[in-house]
Amino acid sequence: MVKPTQRSGKLIPFVTGQPSPEGQLEKWFRGIVQSNNDLISALEQLRDSYKNLFAGKILGEADQAVLLAVEITLTNAKNARVL
Repeated sequence: MVKPTQRSGKLIPFVTGQPSPEGQLEKWFRGIVQSNNDLISALEQLRDSYKNLFAGKILGEADQAVLLAVEITLTNAKNARVL
């Protein structure tokens, strides 16, 4: 039979460091950059799909509005990437 061992000594608390504000800001900024890149990719796919879907056809007013909004947002997203 094994005897139970008794522990002697003190329990030392382990303190975890708080994340630095700079590290949190960097993580947030990387997320914004990734989100912007994803937005650009999605908008380019949407624009290309619209152009292929309506190739040679006259676009309705609603479709023209969607394409215009996509082009404006795509331009703004690309300009933001340059900053």
